Amino acid sequence: MPSYHVDNDLNFVKDPPTNKDLSDIANAYQKKYFPGPSPELETEITPHPQFGGTAAYAPTENEIFIAKGLSAFEKCTRIALLHEMIHANLHVRGLDGTRSMSTVPSSRLK
Repeated sequence: MPSYHVDNDLNFVKDPPTNKDLSDIANAYQKKYFPGPSPELETEITPHPQFGGTAAYAPTENEIFIAKGLSAFEKCTRIALLHEMIHANLHVRGLDGTRSMSTVPSSRLK
């Protein structure tokens, strides 16, 4: 359940997601959008991203990083998470650039 705080103008403001929230969303997206083999992903909201953008998938760590600044915007965070999950799922299927799409049997692309 989301948590809220009261700002200086006495408005209720939804707090950004926690790492657990992000993990729960990733698990739901995995079930909904990516049937078949699943990567064992970690997710982390980080205040000091080691990457040059708002989100990144690190295949060596099998981790998705989301910049803390982005996490204040729920829809953008969800889009970035889903985008990085596409990279992760292509990676686990060997379709992340290490193999040409033309060498993959069409049955694996359905």
